[in-house]
Amino acid sequence: GPMGGGGMPAGGGGGGGMGRGGHHHHQSSHGGGSFGHSRPHSGPAPQAYNLPTLEEIIDLVDGEEFSGKKVLSTRTVFARNLPFDVSESEIREIFSPHGDIKMVDLVPGRGMVFVTFFNVKHAESARRDISGRSLGGKDMELNFVNPIFVNTDELNNGTLYVTMRSPTPASNQQLNDFFSRFGTIRDVRDMKSNPMQKFVEFWDSRDCEVARSSSDGQPFNGGIVEVRLAYASKKLTPHA
Repeated sequence: GPMGGGGMPAGGGGGGGMGRGGHHHHQSSHGGGSFGHSRPHSGPAPQAYNLPTLEEIIDLVDGEEFSGKKVLSTRTVFARNLPFDVSESEIREIFSPHGDIKMVDLVPGRGMVFVTFFNVKHAESARRDISGRSLGGKDMELNFVNPIFVNTDELNNGTLYVTMRSPTPASNQQLNDFFSRFGTIRDVRDMKSNPMQKFVEFWDSRDCEVARSSSDGQPFNGGIVEVRLAYASKKLTPHA
């Protein structure tokens, strides 16, 4: 299914293991990334994610799991084969024409960077345009990765977990119509276990945040609608 069924409802589910190394990235509470910033975490992450190491992420994007499969686009692009002395401002200059950047996380001395956009479409266009482009005599290589690899505080993956408190379930089209005033909808997905619950995914995570705060508790379909952020899926590879 798309992105593992959209993750899990916020507040539900356990920590879940990710990666093989038992390695935790630490980052500061202001939402900085985990690779370029080694400041200690000032509080517990909302969930205990066991994140893959950088080497494991490299193995993932190079591995057989990715080859020949349609990889789902995400907001985070992992760029490699950059000059080792590339600066954050150079990265921003290359990527920002494609859209607003939420975070740049340079891996020091490795010629690698994670760039997270607010909007999936902007990440898609950056990957299409920048892949294979030469920088400092090297051809850049770009892959999509799960944004949560870079920042465990990145819980807004653009997806709402919607519970309908109404006499009858609404169709996906009704939900699309209700939420599309907040921004362009990427997908509405069923919650297999409960017809009164669905996932609504936006292209832009900022639209998702506005939709959550504006629509929770609002009248809908003869009842009300309860709206939470869905936690990012902990799937290692974002397959379609």
